Amino acid sequence: MVAVNPKTTEVEGQVCYADVASIPGPVDGVMVVTHPDVSAAVVRQAAARGIRQIWFHRSFGDGSVSAEALRECENQGIEPIVGGCPMMFCSPVDPFHRCTRWFLGWRRRIPT
Repeated sequence: MVAVNPKTTEVEGQVCYADVASIPGPVDGVMVVTHPDVSAAVVRQAAARGIRQIWFHRSFGDGSVSAEALRECENQGIEPIVGGCPMMFCSPVDPFHRCTRWFLGWRRRIPT
C-alpha cells in the first residue's frame, strides 16, 4: 500500500506520491479516502493506468463517494466498490471496525 497526496511527500515515514501516475511499478487497485470533490479525478488517474479495482471509503454520510466519480467509473468500465472500510475485513478486526461492520450490515450498507 502506498499513499497518494499532492500536498505532501511523506506519510508516517513512507514516501507519498503526488498522484496515481507517479506510483512506480504495477498497481492492482485504488482505495479512495478523500473528499468526494476529488474522487472523480482519482478515478480518471486510475483508469489511465489500467486500474480496474476502485473502492470508495464510506461509513457514515457520503464519505469519498460522489455521483461524478461513479459516472466516471461507469464511463471507464470500472465496477466500483462503494462504502465501508477495508479495516472492517482485515484480521484481526479491532472493536471499532467490528461494530461499524455490524451496524452497516444491519443498515444494508456493506459493499458486496
